[in-house]
Amino acid sequence: MSSQSRSAARAVVYENARLIVGDGSAAIEAGALVVQDGRITAVGRKGDVSVPANAAHVDLSGRTVMPAMINVHVHIGYEGYTASRRRSRSAAVRPIHPSSFNAIRKRANSRPPHDSCSCPAWRRPAADPMPSC
Repeated sequence: MSSQSRSAARAVVYENARLIVGDGSAAIEAGALVVQDGRITAVGRKGDVSVPANAAHVDLSGRTVMPAMINVHVHIGYEGYTASRRRSRSAAVRPIHPSSFNAIRKRANSRPPHDSCSCPAWRRPAADPMPSC
C-alpha cells in the first residue's frame, strides 16, 4: 500500500457542522473539517473543501465545532474536598508528568521577580505584603 493511500484511508471528514474557526471571522455554516493522520488539513464550506477519496464521513448536523477552550488555571487543594474527593484528586494529579512542572519552573526562574505576578498589589489588602512570584 502506498503512503498516499494509507493517508487517505486514515482521513476523516466531519461535515454539516457549524464551524467556528476562532480568528474572529463569521462561523462557517454547513462546514467540513478534514482530519488526516491526526492533523486538521482542511476547513471550509462543505463542497469547497478537498476531501480524500477514501475518507470516512461523520455527519455533525446540528452540532458546532470550535477550538477548545481549556482553563488551565487551577488551585489543587483549595476546593475544600471531602475525604473521597481528596482520594480522587490524588489519583488525578499523579499522572501529571514532572517535565510539565519543570517547564513551568524554568520559565518562572527566567523572569525577574514580580515581572508576571498573578496577584497584583491593587487586588491585595494594603496590610498584606506582596508575595514573591
